[in-house]
Amino acid sequence: MRSLVSAALVGALSLTLPLAPGTSGATEATPPPPAPERVTIDLAGAPRGPAPRGDWFDPRRQAIHSDGRTVALEPRLRVPLVGIQRADGGWVAAAYGLNNTRIIRIRRDGSWSTIVREPDAPGGELDLDFLVSPGGGRLAYASDGDDSSHVVVARVDGTEVDRFATQGAEVLDWAEGRVWVTVNRYGGGAPPRLAEWRPGSEPTVRTERRLGRLDGLDVRSGVAWRDDSGRRGLKAIPLRSDDWSAWTRSGYRFDGVSPSGRYALTYTDTPESP
Repeated sequence: MRSLVSAALVGALSLTLPLAPGTSGATEATPPPPAPERVTIDLAGAPRGPAPRGDWFDPRRQAIHSDGRTVALEPRLRVPLVGIQRADGGWVAAAYGLNNTRIIRIRRDGSWSTIVREPDAPGGELDLDFLVSPGGGRLAYASDGDDSSHVVVARVDGTEVDRFATQGAEVLDWAEGRVWVTVNRYGGGAPPRLAEWRPGSEPTVRTERRLGRLDGLDVRSGVAWRDDSGRRGLKAIPLRSDDWSAWTRSGYRFDGVSPSGRYALTYTDTPESP
């Protein structure tokens, strides 16, 4: 889970485009006034609101805090949990450990079980950036080996639903029953970079252009982004762009995109001005 940070830059991306490639969507009739380029927050003088109601994990106590209650994990995992998301009445999380990385299902009583483990094959690796379906009953993840990779959709109980093989993949978004992924090679042909996959059918390549690396994608707001923190900052681009080299630079670490896709919340921290 990403959390809000103490200082932020709000950058206007001006993305009044249809929600997804090849689909139509409403655009705003009257553009809103331009947002300020920089917002400074005085933490000492900021008003204090109610406690956040989102889920967060306490690694020291091995407990999840959710909606005012504390759920202690049993037995203790003793490894870091990342990417905790609500699913099927409980949570799904990635547990990171040396040669023991896995995705686990956590129930409301704190009991947990393994959904998938890191492959035992040489070079086996489990991508910690998994996706949970909008309904919370399935998840998608990428599993890598020396010779091939797989994008897998499984139920929360671990039952596999479907998979497809590629030569490297990263899951980015799940919307309208489709999983959006970046892949290095598919079907032995040209090297596509962005594809959509509806489990039960073959992936559909959305662009053959060389995208480089994508760090995130939001189909509903119609924007993709790449986070080059420490070098050139965050770059964003509309999904329908015909020129995938025309990235809009906006701040540094990415923390969220507005529902309209017009603005990004980013974070910049420098010694002079956090």
